[in-house]
Amino acid sequence: MTPRSARLVLVMLVGLVAAGLVTKGLRYRERFSGDTKSAEAQVGALFAQSGWRHKSDLKPAATDPYPWLVFEKTGCTTPAIVSLLNANGELRRLVDLYHMGDLVYVQNGHVVEKPSAFSRYKILLADSLSLEATPAAKKNLPLLAISPASVATDPACRLPFEKTR
Repeated sequence: MTPRSARLVLVMLVGLVAAGLVTKGLRYRERFSGDTKSAEAQVGALFAQSGWRHKSDLKPAATDPYPWLVFEKTGCTTPAIVSLLNANGELRRLVDLYHMGDLVYVQNGHVVEKPSAFSRYKILLADSLSLEATPAAKKNLPLLAISPASVATDPACRLPFEKTR
């Protein structure tokens, strides 16, 4: 191996390590910092725009592992239970078990069946480069889990989020 090719290999290895560290940092960087009151107000405002009312008499216990809200809408037979999760979705499986899989998720303002790490990385990168076209009101939302899933498909229950393509 020539000294020139050895330097090239070294540069490539350093580049791979740097890329790995950046993606690791993006993975654990949380868009929802735990400011529950701010996130609840933001989610409540978005739901109110679509005619949903926050049912404030139902509140999570202090021991619940994640915050959640309940919304009702005239004409919609089922209330929507909205769980606020960190962007990395670490409590997603717990929420899924609790609601027996009857969930849809809202990630970056879009209704999805399962959150995608690739989509999250893409949004984080676009945010970092200030190229994202997501409206500011929906851009900084935590990952939301909405139960039951039927509220996303019932026309009377229209959610304030777009369905994925």
